[in-house]
Amino acid sequence: MRRHLPTILLSSLLAATPGCSQSTATSASKVATDLSFEEYLLHFGKTYEGAEFTERKALYEKHVAEIIQHNLQPHKLWKKSVNKFTDGSRPSSSRHLPRQNPAASENVSGVAEDAVPETVDWRTSKPPILHEAIDQGACGDCWAIGPTKAVESQLALATGELLMLSTQSVSDCSSVADNPRHDCNLGGYAGDALRFAKSHGIALAEVYPRLGAGAACNLLVQPAVGVTGFGKPAANSAMAMMAALATVGPVSIGVASLSWDFYDSGIFDGCDKAGAALDHEVLLVGYGAALGTDGVSVKYWVVQNSWGANWGEAGFIRLRRYEQEPCGRGSCGECGLLADGTYPTGAFRHLARRLQPAEDVGSILV
Repeated sequence: MRRHLPTILLSSLLAATPGCSQSTATSASKVATDLSFEEYLLHFGKTYEGAEFTERKALYEKHVAEIIQHNLQPHKLWKKSVNKFTDGSRPSSSRHLPRQNPAASENVSGVAEDAVPETVDWRTSKPPILHEAIDQGACGDCWAIGPTKAVESQLALATGELLMLSTQSVSDCSSVADNPRHDCNLGGYAGDALRFAKSHGIALAEVYPRLGAGAACNLLVQPAVGVTGFGKPAANSAMAMMAALATVGPVSIGVASLSWDFYDSGIFDGCDKAGAALDHEVLLVGYGAALGTDGVSVKYWVVQNSWGANWGEAGFIRLRRYEQEPCGRGSCGECGLLADGTYPTGAFRHLARRLQPAEDVGSILV
């Protein structure tokens, strides 16, 4: 059944925006470029000693100069800002294990690429289907966060109930065979996460809380939500991705994020158009258009990141959408966003039922 689609809110392209957690961004999230390094450390509650202090200070001053220079260019579609990463403390991004993506070899369903609406923005859905962006911190479990958030959204679309699901349970349990040490920076795939959701279900975050580190898989925790499977839009097809967003809901996607650190607002077009490795998993939640600095309409995709609500546009980034999407190294779209999308199918609420030990996990606590 085709769901009612919200109308996108077309805002000024470079308008001021509120600064991966359930907190509201404040003006303190982004700071002025004239802060000394010592003031910066105090603002963000950081401390360094010895050689690290010297190294971080040099990085901070170098990055501030780059931010100022970027923002002085009037033709730029996006702005940079000083944030928690300006001293070089980049967030972890561990999307891919050194193996074939298991989802790529499965027969998964697609969606009809019929006429799609001009705009889709699931941020504005009423009732809401998205939580605020969480902060993955030092844990590289983006591959678990993106698909878990897609499951939350699909359940909300089906039932009107927006639950906070456990990304910790997904990262702990869905790649045990390839990650027996539960190293949260080893990486994984969205297909791993959704296969686990299908076989075992996902617990509520409140009963299986996020630790910010890897931990033993605990299957004694009652699952709250399950899925019947997962699908993938046709690779590198903008129309297929738009159709999935319009008819299914938010889609977990792989992106190349190395140039995102200081993004503040606007429509980002700073990725290497020759292509780059997909190193990060995020949630694609819409697409639309806005007026650029020269008054010409510029198309974009809307992505929810997992670096906190105080990064970017309240935890989101808009990536440029093109009439002819750039392609390189097997991936198309700004930052390769069209190359590998995955969405859950058939999200449902688990009733009171205890999980049994799983064949591919081997025990209740592993």
